[in-house]
Amino acid sequence: VDHVVRHDPEAGGVRAIIVYPMNALINSQEQALERFADNLGGRNACPVRFARYTGQESDAQKHELRERPPHILLTNYVMLELMLT
Repeated sequence: VDHVVRHDPEAGGVRAIIVYPMNALINSQEQALERFADNLGGRNACPVRFARYTGQESDAQKHELRERPPHILLTNYVMLELMLT
């Protein structure tokens, strides 16, 4: 978060991939980031974009991730391998 804020938050692209072994941990971390964003006025006001990619996302959500990649991507090792291959 600090890196994104200090180094051009308007720039696109993923800056961090955080890999968790279970989707429950991903969901928990996403909730913590949501609280962070809420303290700044909500997701639209937050300079840091974040999203999860667990394989449970709709086609529309997957399209949004490709078109506007988040700064922080929360994922699991299976989806990370899929993305890399």
